[in-house]
Amino acid sequence: MSTRVIIAERDSLQRAYLRDLLIRRGYLVVGEAGNAKETLALTRELHPDLVLLDVHMPDQDGFFMTEQLAQENVASMLLLSSVEDLARGEHTRKSRVINYIVKPVRESVVAPAIEVALARYRESCQMEEKIRVLTAQLENWHMAERVRGNAYERQMMSEN
Repeated sequence: MSTRVIIAERDSLQRAYLRDLLIRRGYLVVGEAGNAKETLALTRELHPDLVLLDVHMPDQDGFFMTEQLAQENVASMLLLSSVEDLARGEHTRKSRVINYIVKPVRESVVAPAIEVALARYRESCQMEEKIRVLTAQLENWHMAERVRGNAYERQMMSEN
């Protein structure tokens, strides 16, 4: 099955270039957006594997959008940015963005960047699932210990 991608890029020519490039590389472009509102709606509706996200969207800062999408954990994200944007790396760390592509986009870097972003996202999801399972097991263990403690107390009281 092909990797499902949403392209979120303010520039329509850049979107068309990215769409053609991704299709040639075997990716399935399931949606395109030119602003943050469309991007968020498409991502929530289509649940793509990856969102290629321009950090300079006309209606909202791309870094802020990555934080929103990371909270919802709906897709891997790959930022499209200029060199100057990289100084804002604190936002990138908070939003769990794994990788970025510096504009102008070169075809030779797109597929490797996507594959790294997808692999890291899968690892992150697997780790979160392990944490969820272990947390549930720990809660069950605590509950069992409370039940055992209550039973022990009742036994001690009945013996007295």
